[in-house]
Amino acid sequence: GDEHRRWLLPLEELQRRYPEFVACSPRGQIPALDNAGENVYDASILLEYIHEVFIGPPILPTAPYERAKVRLWSKHVDLYIAPNYDRLLAAHDPETRALAREDLLRGLRDFEAAMAPLAEGPFFLGDDFSLADVVLAPWWQRMCSILRAYRKFDPSSFSRLQAWFEAVEARPSFSKTAVDCEKLIEEHSYCADPDVKEGTMFRRSGLKSGRTRANGDS
Repeated sequence: GDEHRRWLLPLEELQRRYPEFVACSPRGQIPALDNAGENVYDASILLEYIHEVFIGPPILPTAPYERAKVRLWSKHVDLYIAPNYDRLLAAHDPETRALAREDLLRGLRDFEAAMAPLAEGPFFLGDDFSLADVVLAPWWQRMCSILRAYRKFDPSSFSRLQAWFEAVEARPSFSKTAVDCEKLIEEHSYCADPDVKEGTMFRRSGLKSGRTRANGDS
């Protein structure tokens, strides 16, 4: 019901409650980073900033073509996957849902087709973890939990992405920062159709990597 819906605060209210955050992110966008007075927001730009400023394994390749490819497919997530995830989750009528689902699945198929063969390694570029993996990971996790619970998303059609996400989940950086799937589902309970009980629309087993059971459990 509406009592469970999470409303976005107006910018003025954000400024009143969280002035330091708005000073860092003037439009109230998340994520945002204040690094000793250097304020950066917008997820893709922030990730590149982290890549350039902090010491650690690189998330952008050194070769110009590979770097361009990673940036291109990171942008693909921003343009053709994340917005269609939002559309599908927000849609109430069957026709809008069908169109959003088709667009989301097309975006995922295109991304999967651009990935290196699994024989070369599990990540987008093969063995090398990159910006493209970082950008898609939280959305895929939400598809395999929230969308699977409330919009009957079936991750089993994307075997390459399932193998990819198993490798992503095994990374300490992901396991230490990922939001619990159970919590994600509970926080989005307002997305459930009113005539469907949670027990019939989703069984909580099999959440890891979006793996579906052989008996079709979804």
